[in-house]
Amino acid sequence: MTSKLINPLAFLYNTTDTSSWPTLSRQQLIPAQVAAKHASPHRPSKVGPGIIKGICTVLTTDRVISLAQDADRWSLRLTSSTGGADHVLGGTVSAWYIEYRSYLAAVVALTDALTVDRLHPRTQDVLARYTDFLVRLYALLGTSPPYTADQLARQAAYDVGATETLMGLSDELWFWSKARIHDLTTVYEQPDPHPVPLVVNSCEHVYYLRPMPAPTGTAASCPAPQTPLRVLTRLIERGGTALLFGPTGVGKSELARAAAREQGVRLIKVEGRPGLDDKQLFGGTRPVPGGFQWVDGPLSKAWRLAAQGERVALIVDELARFDPWHLAAFIGALDPVRAGDLALMDAIPAEALAQAHHQPAWRYYVLTLPTGDVCVAPANRLSVIATTNLGADYLQVQQAFDAALLRRFALHLEIARLDAATRQRLVQELGLPAKIARLMVAIEDHTTTATDQAGGLLRRELNLGVVLNWATEVLAQVNDGVPLGAAVRSAATMTVIPFVCDRDDFGRIEHAAAEGLRQQIDKLLVSCGV
Repeated sequence: MTSKLINPLAFLYNTTDTSSWPTLSRQQLIPAQVAAKHASPHRPSKVGPGIIKGICTVLTTDRVISLAQDADRWSLRLTSSTGGADHVLGGTVSAWYIEYRSYLAAVVALTDALTVDRLHPRTQDVLARYTDFLVRLYALLGTSPPYTADQLARQAAYDVGATETLMGLSDELWFWSKARIHDLTTVYEQPDPHPVPLVVNSCEHVYYLRPMPAPTGTAASCPAPQTPLRVLTRLIERGGTALLFGPTGVGKSELARAAAREQGVRLIKVEGRPGLDDKQLFGGTRPVPGGFQWVDGPLSKAWRLAAQGERVALIVDELARFDPWHLAAFIGALDPVRAGDLALMDAIPAEALAQAHHQPAWRYYVLTLPTGDVCVAPANRLSVIATTNLGADYLQVQQAFDAALLRRFALHLEIARLDAATRQRLVQELGLPAKIARLMVAIEDHTTTATDQAGGLLRRELNLGVVLNWATEVLAQVNDGVPLGAAVRSAATMTVIPFVCDRDDFGRIEHAAAEGLRQQIDKLLVSCGV
């Protein structure tokens, strides 16, 4: 059967099946703050249970059998929700194969947006909403998709943030479909008669937003990418130590803080510098009315909080700028001690000995303060992440670390440039929309191919530190009443352009280099509708 439908999603608002996300009901109003940007203020958006079911379907375990795509066509084999024959859905640039009018229309629409229509400017808001939804689910459920039906219906559905994010995605998909339908010549209510040959792991790449792995011919599934953020998040979850190497400004400290936020742990930071004294590191006495009082420094505070049961991430910035005697303190403090050995050591507090007695399998970090007092922290509650720049270009106390210190850090991560998803997330966390965060990350990546070494006009590449400065100035201007697009352009003139562009003999920024970068920014602003 062949038909041309005005909108293949329209009937999805009539179904009463809310089992996929039971906290949402048919015709429920979508709050204006999460509705699609094309939603009319005079006609509030409403929940379509069929759209919700379609979105949840592609994220549910054992529903997607296979997905394949090429440049302008995709094919999807899906198990039936009622136990019947498998569904074979498909789409091209000009046609959709839906089989019959049901939640399958939403599956087709979402798959089309994630594949053949992915690069179209109108699709960027759908992609941003979909990415936000997956990020929310990961933070809530602690794992990447696919999920069981119970995880979605009985856990995620009762999270307000996840529910609102899903409502916004469903509304965005509806308005996207209204624009996309004009490109279609036909919607076929039949199985796809000519499916694209299967591509292994394509569903992980499309639906779960994982990078496609290098072809091996035997892989049956694709593990989640081991990005630095994922590695550090996992380390903080179990307690551990890591040392991050890399040039200044690439985001080492921001990465460590993001991992701490991901795990919801207490964050304590100390920055190394020559001349740092014991009071600024360990703590010391301070004058108070009637005498003096001990005040913890960042190290003793981290140890005490972990000893009291809090999970703590201690970030030690610029490790190579610490004086040798302070580095020596790290060597001792980061050496895990067995529970049974604590009783053999001097000055161990009674409460620490009692805890070790009840938790004999745990390891402990022992920190000795300049006063002689001893702090004992369970290693599984205290994570220590240090950052450093090593090399002749950096003025610092240490140009190399000895093996005694290096072995105290379980993981050594080289951070040259964070992956795009992590950089976008860090920009978004400042409060910018996803599309602007993507624009800024795209400009950073653009500068890596536009320097004079690469045959371009720029003097140097952008780094994450400058991008975050750019984002901060954009927000400041927007809060001052400047339109978003104008703020992006204006802030770039004060942050990005002076950093990446060379100056002429009179100290003025090279016009051609600056103008080329402005044009690239304008081009991306237009593509994302700003």
